[in-house]
Amino acid sequence: MKSLFKRPFLPIFLTVLLCSLPAAAAPKNDRLDRARNYVLYYGGAGDDELRELAKYDVVIIDPQALGSDAKAKIARLKRNGCFVIGYLSYMEVADWHRYKDRVPQEWILKVDGKPWVPWGSNRAADLNNPEWRKLLVRLTKSEVIDYGCDGVFMDTLADIEHPKLPRAMREKQLAGLESLMKELRTAYPGFAFVSNWTIQATLPVMAKYADIICWENFQAKYFDKGDEANAFANRIRKELDAQRKKHRFKVYALWAAPAGGETYRERQRSAKLAESFGYLFYSCVGDYHTGFTAAGKH
Repeated sequence: MKSLFKRPFLPIFLTVLLCSLPAAAAPKNDRLDRARNYVLYYGGAGDDELRELAKYDVVIIDPQALGSDAKAKIARLKRNGCFVIGYLSYMEVADWHRYKDRVPQEWILKVDGKPWVPWGSNRAADLNNPEWRKLLVRLTKSEVIDYGCDGVFMDTLADIEHPKLPRAMREKQLAGLESLMKELRTAYPGFAFVSNWTIQATLPVMAKYADIICWENFQAKYFDKGDEANAFANRIRKELDAQRKKHRFKVYALWAAPAGGETYRERQRSAKLAESFGYLFYSCVGDYHTGFTAAGKH
């Protein structure tokens, strides 16, 4: 029996093994592994802002906000050793998106027969639509890669987590998300993908493909006993820990803190807690468009 099955068994075994591996999983990225801090800033950038941004290892920006010389500004950041990540929305289509007219109405998700608007006036497009996914693959290049960015910040995927999205539709969007990530990883194998707020139903998918998963609105107070968000925050932490044991990704904690007397202390407390969890933490006061904090300060 041994001599009969020895030769055919190996190729069959290898075929089964290869088919069982995750498709186009996140590759190891030494620069992201070595990063000590990061910043997220969506505003315009003159010389003063560029000097401050250059103090960070990882810089997340919106190329559109940098103006007509965005490519030169991104190149300057990269010359200073920054790993630059550009913003792109992967579900919501906003009035200010310059590609909005390329998204026909039939690509928009419908809830109760009406176009779904999960936030403001932004429409949510259907990730299960292969034509929308094809456009997203092209937009990743034209809106981010062609500007010289090293990675993309994938925003608005949290719409899949939205409580008003029916469960059957959520499952279809999760399937579409899996297809999208395979397509992106195949098209741009050396590119970095950072997914924002993909920490609940989307986590099992994005854990396989993302280099970084961002936990937006991370606050230390949520872990305090008696806080109404305590159970939620601890559950998310446990799920992230479990997925990190199986997949290679980093966690970035993020908070746009409101101005107030306790803000500085709370930001410091949140930074220390995030560090104890093995996360990189960044916070600013106000919003991500109007300013940022000096590197190493929270």
